[in-house]
Amino acid sequence: MYYSVGKLNEIENKKVIDFIKYMNNIENSIEKCLLDNNIFPIKPSPHDMFNVKEHEILLAEKNQKFLKGEVIKVINCGYKKKDNTIIKRATIIAAK
Repeated sequence: MYYSVGKLNEIENKKVIDFIKYMNNIENSIEKCLLDNNIFPIKPSPHDMFNVKEHEILLAEKNQKFLKGEVIKVINCGYKKKDNTIIKRATIIAAK
């Protein structure tokens, strides 16, 4: 959802814009519920270094703007417990 809904932001259509707002509200509600239960999102930023514990590389591509092993894009965020136990790793595109 993280990647797919983000791609819709490029479309300028009232129904699509309303749908994006609806999906963002659902995402915020889910994230609040998770935080209330001590489950935290893993959302790496571009140029963060790949972390095998928290990230799963979906695709590796050459990119002149990134060093080898840096995050280029997040496809889906991951989740971890308060004690840093990983529930789901974030899926990313990394530089090779």
